[in-house]
Amino acid sequence: MEKLLLFTPGPVNVAANVRVATAREDICHREIEFEELLRGIEGKLLQLFEIRNRQSYQAVVITG
Repeated sequence: MEKLLLFTPGPVNVAANVRVATAREDICHREIEFEELLRGIEGKLLQLFEIRNRQSYQAVVITG
């Protein structure tokens, strides 16, 4: 496996599960997996804020 480099200021202590999650390959915003992930996050945000009428509201996630 290729060694991945982290270009952030540090050292920073992070949990093992965070380290594993950040070591995965990037997902392009044009891939189906990205769209599925984003839709899932949007749905969870609506649940979190207890939005009952989902036809009238939409969660908007600004990615970068």
